[in-house]
Amino acid sequence: MKAGFLADATLLIDLEKVGGLSLLPRLGRIHVPDLVWEEVAEGAEAGTLEALSPVVVLATGAHEDQILEAHRRYEGLSLADASCLVLAKAQDLVLLTGDRRLRTAAEGEGLDVHGALYVVEYLVQGSHLRQEDACRWLRVWEQGARRLPKGPLQELRMHLRCP
Repeated sequence: MKAGFLADATLLIDLEKVGGLSLLPRLGRIHVPDLVWEEVAEGAEAGTLEALSPVVVLATGAHEDQILEAHRRYEGLSLADASCLVLAKAQDLVLLTGDRRLRTAAEGEGLDVHGALYVVEYLVQGSHLRQEDACRWLRVWEQGARRLPKGPLQELRMHLRCP
């Protein structure tokens, strides 16, 4: 059994856009690397930080060499993304990301990886998110030029009976 989830900045930003940050802990224990926390917290509104108060911030200092190596090995990964990869593996956490490069690297490392659609589906199944609100989230993400995988997105829309 995994010890929880580790979220990257992309996923947190996606949830912030739809007002869903406060629901994220319904999945279980949520972690973020300190590099991601700094990225998200910089310029964030008080409501965003309040919604993230249950999140566990993980220090990256002890993993600096591994993070730098992952940053070099996987072209296009930011240091924050590399920290997500390294800490998810080191802490045995499920990685939650909306970043294609990070997802590909994580899958290559054998990590469990999910994105925003998984979060929506989980929240609806657990009765934490109403079907109408889930459909609204999907519309917001689509209109915001969010690159969600078309096949799984359409399947979820049909499953939720979104208009």
